[in-house]
Amino acid sequence: MNKLSSIIKIFIIITLFFFRFSYAENSKNDVQVHKFEESDKYYLSLAIERINEKSQRYFGTSLKNKKNYDLKLLQQIFDLEYKRKYNKKTWQDMGVVLGEILIQNNHVNWVIYTDSLGKSRALQIKSSFNFLFPITMISRRAEAGIKVNIIDLYAIAEEKINKIEKNNLNNY
Repeated sequence: MNKLSSIIKIFIIITLFFFRFSYAENSKNDVQVHKFEESDKYYLSLAIERINEKSQRYFGTSLKNKKNYDLKLLQQIFDLEYKRKYNKKTWQDMGVVLGEILIQNNHVNWVIYTDSLGKSRALQIKSSFNFLFPITMISRRAEAGIKVNIIDLYAIAEEKINKIEKNNLNNY
């Protein structure tokens, strides 16, 4: 029963992710995209600082702006935090770091994405009308009781970016 419950939760999360992704694609007229302001950059820097503080406290090390190292460090923090009480803020801070790693290794950049559901910080894939929402990629899964594999999550996001970039090249 527990395995079935986990499969159902995973299905719901994936469905919600694709709904959000397809919703953004199908409702371009209802969406506004703006550049990041200084306050948004400050928000990201505070999130990264909080993850660095946890990393230093738990493991005596910091993020190093190296993809594999930082992804493994995020996984260690997640595994430790997941066993404790619910901590949405930490999971969202980890999503900021995940977004920064995606930026370092792909053609994406932070934007403010506003639609009928509200305002979000998102990654825009090149200058397309395709977005990822890394700040909630970890937290939404964890809230659903899913033990997140950060490296796999990164690979899925990067695969989506590559697929969109390839499709955009083929359309020109």
